[in-house]
Amino acid sequence: MNGEIIGIANFIWSTLFMKKIIGCSLLLFICATVLSQVVSTDKPGKSVSTITQDETAKPMNPEDYADIGGTPFLSVAWGKGMLQLNNGTRLTDVDIQFNLVTNELYYKKNKSTIVIANNVLEFVISYQEKGKIEMQYYRSGYPSFEKKSNKTFYRVLANGKNFHLLSFDYKAIEDTYTATVNHPARSSFNTGYKYFVYDVRNNRLQSIQMNQESLEKALPGMEISIQQYIRLHNIKLHSEEEMVELIKDLNQ
Repeated sequence: MNGEIIGIANFIWSTLFMKKIIGCSLLLFICATVLSQVVSTDKPGKSVSTITQDETAKPMNPEDYADIGGTPFLSVAWGKGMLQLNNGTRLTDVDIQFNLVTNELYYKKNKSTIVIANNVLEFVISYQEKGKIEMQYYRSGYPSFEKKSNKTFYRVLANGKNFHLLSFDYKAIEDTYTATVNHPARSSFNTGYKYFVYDVRNNRLQSIQMNQESLEKALPGMEISIQQYIRLHNIKLHSEEEMVELIKDLNQ
């Protein structure tokens, strides 16, 4: 399932880069059509009615943060989602939104917003942002780490039989400038990223920085393979893209 989602994500990204002349509305149709072929309802009778409200959580009301610049969500606009619950139920073409402040997944039901109570294993969300179509794949179920539980969602950058490269995406409220006599203080939602590598065989999650030393420390026993790849491709391993390609190589 994970490989299928990553593969379809790559297909759509390729479509975006290679077919720039195609309008956004058509690309949205491609996303919905192709993804619906990959993530489909498992059994007859399974539908969005299986999504239930988390009574302990209260959806964030954007109006409560009118004085804060930006948005607490992944995007300003709601996205179309495909998600899989831990019980095997797969749902497609649902309206969802992801809260990067609380790491909660929202679902729009009868014009109201609820926090999904079901244990969601993974979800794909596609949305339009500044005239571009974006698509992200998030997954839970990883080992607890510091204050993060096995229900925490991570953005999957690369995965395979040996290792997963993950990003914990979050937003925090920060002051953009302090108050003065003539102007009140202003705050905004700022996005941050923390990177992790998951060792599949040892079921171990480790935080990493975007550099060679950090990755080698997180993956003991893989130092030689990492060094050989870096020398062969003449890279510094300082970017997300370079790290993704290295993890793909280690998964072969």
